Parts: sequence; C-alpha cells; structure tokens
Amino acid sequence: MKKFKLLIFLSFLIISGPSLALNGNELFADLKRNDVSYEYGYGSGFLIGAIQKSTLETRKLYCIPAGVTQRQIIDVTINYLQNSPEIRNLPAIILIEMAFMNAWPCSK
Repeated sequence: MKKFKLLIFLSFLIISGPSLALNGNELFADLKRNDVSYEYGYGSGFLIGAIQKSTLETRKLYCIPAGVTQRQIIDVTINYLQNSPEIRNLPAIILIEMAFMNAWPCSK
C-alpha cells in the first residue's frame, strides 16, 4: 500500500508542471555550497517551500518531529541526494518528499 501511495504521489507531481523546474542534481549542488550565495539561498528556500506546501495537505507523507532545525532538514536532504545519485535527475520536489518519508515516516 505504501508503494501504491508513493506511485500516486509521484504521478501527481510529474504532471504538476512549474514546481518541477529544479531537479535533484541542481538542488544537491545548491545545498552543498553551504555559503551565503544566491544558489544556496535558492536551494534552501526551495526546500523550506516544499515543507510549507506539505502543511497544506490533508494526508501527511512524512512527519517532521518538533525541534528539528532547518540545518537538520538540509542535512537530511543532502545525505539522501548524496546516497541516491542514480535518481538525482528526478524533480527536486519528488526527491525532497522521498528523503523526508525515509527520515521521518508518520506513525500509524
């Protein structure tokens, strides 16, 4: 059932259009900079925007615990992208969701 939900989610995102402008390779490069550059700001802003989008959804795909910092969120994303080079060509929004579902699954 979990794989079915993921497939439906990925299908929805693939047809959603503009939010797919950034791919995993670009997000990974932006976040790895870890400086005050435009690219790092864009990547981290995109990441935080993805989290804010998820708060509007009625069905939660992941549950970030209270007290998790923005730095931890960035680290989880970087680690997921680093360990998944074979799928970094996918849209960043999909990879962010996958990273968070892996790191912070919601308990049933």
